Amino acid sequence: MRTRLTVTLAAVVVCAASTAAAQTAQKDTEPTLETLEARVKGGDSLDAETQFRLGRMYEFAHRYDDEERAFQTAIAADPRYAPAYLWLGDLPYVREPKLVKDEQKNRVPPEWTKRLDDAARLRVQALLIDPLVDWRARGEKPIPQDVIALPEYKGYEKETTAALAWYGIAGYVYERYELSFSAMDLYWSRQYGSTPEDSIPAWVFIYHGLAAAHLNAYDKASRDFEVLLKRAQTVERSDSLIRFPLNTNDYRYLLAIFKERLHKPAEAVQLYQDAISADLGLYMAHVRLAQMYRQYKMWDKATAEAQAAVDANPDDASLLMDLAVIDRDAGHLPDAADALHKAVTVDPRCPDAYYQLGLVSQDLNRAPDARAALTHFIAVAPHRLATEVADAKQRLAALP
Repeated sequence: MRTRLTVTLAAVVVCAASTAAAQTAQKDTEPTLETLEARVKGGDSLDAETQFRLGRMYEFAHRYDDEERAFQTAIAADPRYAPAYLWLGDLPYVREPKLVKDEQKNRVPPEWTKRLDDAARLRVQALLIDPLVDWRARGEKPIPQDVIALPEYKGYEKETTAALAWYGIAGYVYERYELSFSAMDLYWSRQYGSTPEDSIPAWVFIYHGLAAAHLNAYDKASRDFEVLLKRAQTVERSDSLIRFPLNTNDYRYLLAIFKERLHKPAEAVQLYQDAISADLGLYMAHVRLAQMYRQYKMWDKATAEAQAAVDANPDDASLLMDLAVIDRDAGHLPDAADALHKAVTVDPRCPDAYYQLGLVSQDLNRAPDARAALTHFIAVAPHRLATEVADAKQRLAALP
């Protein structure tokens, strides 16, 4: 006897032909390795996205040293470019695929132990920068974006349930979030039913919650991470089926993000503050608090949080740019100029900082500073900033 179990993708049902056509179109529009290398040589060496795309191409060409260098350059160009952290964190497993099984069996060779620990931290960093950062499958055939039907034979119900777990995890990795959530939801129901939440593995909540967040179901994501936080506050547990070692404070921080997106600012602020109290170096919590306060025009608090982020991570020029934007919006143009001068000192390669410095200097009637900043920006700006380059040239022409 056989029944058919269906995992539904509610909003996305694509036939095989249209899926193949879309994949072909994407392949046709993806720049070649040679094109990306030419862009880097031609002025896009400071562009994180170009470096990231170049790194992906290097991986497909099995040029792993070049790939690592490209991702590191992307992070240097933009310390908050989450995909580069994620791919860099997965690179050891690409170099040595057997490490996956070695890790599962606790038989990692000693020479790889530190590298895998560092890789895990990179993946956590990606998630903390952007909890909705897309995982990706590396060139393999993707899971079809349609309705998945699983045959279920009498006596083999456990195998079907296990397959649902696989679809839940693989669907997330392949960026098929509706499939992931639907499969994980059904797996949860079949495998655990009315089992107490304390007995359900953490990875079920993590994949279920993160997939829900990608679908803007922040109420479900918050519920899952509330369970994880409450459990972790009681006892820390490791879980081998999740690809990054999240701890209690990570759950707290991610829950704060989901509360913020549920438009519950008071709860979000308290969670961010609790996360900072537990980890003074968690600069991204300061960043998100500063953005919240800026949204509500609470300039003193926004400035204080932005400055705290700078103090926690002083080598990140993007944090100084955040501070400058808040000072500018608050009408504190001299403070904004000071922050931008510090940004280009910390990272002389940051083109966006020079552009913003040119604008603020012009508003302050500091023509020599504006001219110097805009001229430098035009000289180093990547192609993605073509609109800003055109604006900078107009501003230069208008300077006295």
